Amino acid sequence: MKNKFNVFLLFFMIISFCSNASVSFNDYFENKTVRMNYAIAGSAPKTEIFVSKYFVTDIWAGTKKHLTDCREYGPFRIDILDKISGILIYSQSFSSLFFEWQGLTEAASTTASYREAVRFPLPKSDAVINIYQRDSELKFQKIFTTDFNPSSYFINKEKNDIYPSKIIYGDNKTDNKVDLVIIPDGYSQNEMDKFEKRANEYAQHLFMFEPYKSNSDKFNIRIVLAPSFDSGVDLPGQGIWKSTLLDCNYWTFNMPRYLTTENYWKVCDVASCVPWDHVVILCNSDIYGGGGIYNYYSIFSAENSQSLEVFVHEFGHAFSGLGDEYESAGANDSYPTEYKLEPYEPNLTSLVDFKSKWADLVDKKTPVPTPKTSKYDSKVGAFEGGNYTEKGIFRPTMHCMMHDLQNKFYCPVCERITQDIINYWTD
Repeated sequence: MKNKFNVFLLFFMIISFCSNASVSFNDYFENKTVRMNYAIAGSAPKTEIFVSKYFVTDIWAGTKKHLTDCREYGPFRIDILDKISGILIYSQSFSSLFFEWQGLTEAASTTASYREAVRFPLPKSDAVINIYQRDSELKFQKIFTTDFNPSSYFINKEKNDIYPSKIIYGDNKTDNKVDLVIIPDGYSQNEMDKFEKRANEYAQHLFMFEPYKSNSDKFNIRIVLAPSFDSGVDLPGQGIWKSTLLDCNYWTFNMPRYLTTENYWKVCDVASCVPWDHVVILCNSDIYGGGGIYNYYSIFSAENSQSLEVFVHEFGHAFSGLGDEYESAGANDSYPTEYKLEPYEPNLTSLVDFKSKWADLVDKKTPVPTPKTSKYDSKVGAFEGGNYTEKGIFRPTMHCMMHDLQNKFYCPVCERITQDIINYWTD
């Protein structure tokens, strides 16, 4: 009963803190979506942002109640302030492919640029856009600011429903729903039926897992039937190149199985054919691979025998901000071996401030750190190993989908985090 009470208390505190009752959506926003396309460039110690273009589309599919993000599970954050009053009216944390590149060794001696975008509800009045990035102490530092005039005639308001779309799960109501859109890459015009079949399979598979299963009525899933010229995706390490709509490729950061796309502008163009909160990319390949970036996209090869499990794992990254719980080298080659701060991923801890993570779910009889023995095989604790390192970082359990795909479930901590995110989007 004590653990249940603690879980309820934590949940109540999160909801109370995140509600931001002082800001009313209807007071400050139109029911429309702004997308700011920008180039992000720099090196490991420096980041610069250059705005390219603004777009406005009908319907804001996101939450209209929880307008500020208190979780901050990502390395970046966007703030929207009312220009006259200075009131913070919207914020959202996120990650990006550029941030992952900044973790590479090469980023210390060279520069790169990526095409990225942020989305927010359309302000009724002039606003200020600020973007922050975490520093070496994990504190947010402002890296960009600009004024935004919602009446500017330079804002692109073209209709973007250039591809047909379908609802494959849920309904047309966007309020109080998680609106997922599944888009294809490497499926030719003759393979649109194949893509639609796969999308339906993965949509149904998601609801075999908790907490998605218990919250299936809170989801809408749409697909966009957007064909590519070629069938398949790029394999740079094998000299295979395809002309596809989203330019997806394996060998990201020279890792054969890391499947991503740098063309995020095009991802948003295709996704914006429908109202959406989160985008999932299905790639026409039978080679194992995928990726998930928080509040950015999840992506995976749709024709591999492990694709169903890869989807749920990568969606955990993109939707809930969950970190990888396995020990082996992963997304880049420069993870620290000593941790003096708490990682911002909610399912990882350095034990520096364990109470801010899942300490309330650990039985008093379970030692912290927790031995990896059969005695604690089904217990919540703090097991060393995670975030691609064997030492210094601890995960909640010995078994979880975020640790090993053979574990076809989220652990209690990852499940609770995901439930909280679902509540955030659907109130």
